[in-house]
Amino acid sequence: MTSARWATLLVLSIFALAGTATSQSLSVDYSLSPGDKANISYSDPSRAGQTITVDIDDGTFPVPETDSVQITLDAAGNGSTTWDVEDWDQANFNAPGVPTVNRRIS
Repeated sequence: MTSARWATLLVLSIFALAGTATSQSLSVDYSLSPGDKANISYSDPSRAGQTITVDIDDGTFPVPETDSVQITLDAAGNGSTTWDVEDWDQANFNAPGVPTVNRRIS
């Protein structure tokens, strides 16, 4: 094969792999106050139809206050729920396969 064909195959392979990648996300309301209901949304097409757990903690050391909520994902892998905002200084939201989301509570 010529180098042009190899380059074409390489580019096509990269696009094929990119098309199979899944996008995961966790979003939480930006502004939180004690007693509010925070909206939490999660998306992961590879977990469609599953129930995931979002663990929440206040980040204190050595023993943080903790809570958790469950989100049942639809056929597309999307779901949402609410969380009753605690009287904490901050909240860290941890869900499978996504970076931790940190929010100040004021």
